[in-house]
Amino acid sequence: MLVVEPAVIKRMESNDLETVGEAFRRGINNTIGICFSVLLVGVVRELLAEGTVFGNVVFPVAPLPLADQPGTGFIIIGLIAAVW
Repeated sequence: MLVVEPAVIKRMESNDLETVGEAFRRGINNTIGICFSVLLVGVVRELLAEGTVFGNVVFPVAPLPLADQPGTGFIIIGLIAAVW
């Protein structure tokens, strides 16, 4: 929700009409960007909570076991946004 709402609001600010091809291209680009951001947050949470990435062991011990809690996901999103 934190990612999608600003994208929709920003998109609706423009009053200019665009072609169907341009709208389709922007929709695909936005979809790819949102999927990438969700994948990035998921990988970071898995790495911190379990020490693995896609089931492959990276750290023998989990660096931050609390990362699997729901609230920690919002903190990770905030940190990634701050770094970005």
